[in-house]
Amino acid sequence: MEYQMEELLPLAASLADKYTMGESSSVSYETAQMLMEAVLYCIQEFEMPDGERELSGRL
Repeated sequence: MEYQMEELLPLAASLADKYTMGESSSVSYETAQMLMEAVLYCIQEFEMPDGERELSGRL
């Protein structure tokens, strides 16, 4: 399934808020990139069928 960036940005923003513990409204570009990669990784893992996950050695 494909997602538009507009759908993913709120997820990354929520992670950024948790990352800064609500103390800041901004993070570095590198941190924002890392958080977006985390969102994409989680989506990829969620969408992967259980059989493929087991075959790849990831649980």
